[in-house]
Amino acid sequence: MKLFRVLVFSLFFCLLLTGCWDRKEINDIAFVLATGIDKESNLYRVTLQIALPGQMGAIGSAGGSGGTGGGKSWLLDSATGNSIRDANQRQQESLSRLLYFSHRRIIVIGENMARAGIEPIIEVISSVPQNRVSSYVLATRGAAKNALNNQTKMEKFPAEKIRKVADIWMNNPPTIKDVANVLQTEGIDLTLPLLAEVKKNQLTPEDVKEYINIDGLAVFKRDKLVGSLEGNQARGILLATNKAETPIVTFRVPQTNGRVSILCRNYKVDLQPTIQNNKINLTINFKADVYVLANESNAALGTGDIIQKIEQAAASEVEKEIQDGVRTLQQKYHSDALGIGDTLYRHNPKVWNRYKDNWDTLYPKIPVKVNALIHIEQTGSLTTPLGPRQGDLSK
Repeated sequence: MKLFRVLVFSLFFCLLLTGCWDRKEINDIAFVLATGIDKESNLYRVTLQIALPGQMGAIGSAGGSGGTGGGKSWLLDSATGNSIRDANQRQQESLSRLLYFSHRRIIVIGENMARAGIEPIIEVISSVPQNRVSSYVLATRGAAKNALNNQTKMEKFPAEKIRKVADIWMNNPPTIKDVANVLQTEGIDLTLPLLAEVKKNQLTPEDVKEYINIDGLAVFKRDKLVGSLEGNQARGILLATNKAETPIVTFRVPQTNGRVSILCRNYKVDLQPTIQNNKINLTINFKADVYVLANESNAALGTGDIIQKIEQAAASEVEKEIQDGVRTLQQKYHSDALGIGDTLYRHNPKVWNRYKDNWDTLYPKIPVKVNALIHIEQTGSLTTPLGPRQGDLSK
């Protein structure tokens, strides 16, 4: 009798179970890998890169907009709307699968959108629980929709290629969470990796294809794009903000022929603001342990004097790159991407509160001094440059 009651109660409670009422089958979901956001007049253009699981063949297979035919592993879907949500809704109405954003890895912001201001779109994206705040945020020259429809050889999706290139180029690329924190913090402006389309020759001069590369840093004043840094200036700011991923620096050594290249394995950066005669000064202290990657000069690395000269030349090059980048930020863009104001606040909040109302006027005039200390840890196996053979000296 007792066993019978247990069975009856068990069956009764089974009737209360609802099962997998909220399940979502993989065949009903459209996995969004990347989002591109552009501004067209008063409208937002949202471009989605969506994975096609059934067409995931070998790496390097063709991709593009359209249906699932032709071996394409991804498609682009683009729509305009009065807001990002409005554009997404229009996209959903034309798709047979439910848009799913939890697997999105990157967000690309078009140039026009960035110049108009990105705070509204970051607020919208970060407020939706389904959106992962660890997605990378990048800017691009031109339209974001073009950056997502690009060639990729080694990855299945352009979104994955962009993400990995950003990881190689920059230490901890900015995420949605990072961008939101910077926009909410006084005394610091935003920088984002800047994408650009480049044309590359393949095996023959006629075989030219367009690829997407990182072209430098997009510089913002508050939430609006004001310009860009390329080359050594971009690397200088990455070094000064501790965001350069194993940077390689090439320079000339005085009294030698050729150049030397070093790899910064471990480096530390310290920003020290000081107040002298009611004026703000900033010192950037840079210390690095480096490896000599290439010695194309006639300097023999086995002697202590030459090592010291190379260390001094490397320090001078690093100081120059950081100074050039900071000078451009201060005088051309008036963007505190280095976070001098935030650094001042952390060191002395009372001083920051005294100056913050006039920071836009004071910031471009702040003297910045850079002290770099380079220590060579490894010179390689060959410390003496290869010279002409003895029999060739007479030729």
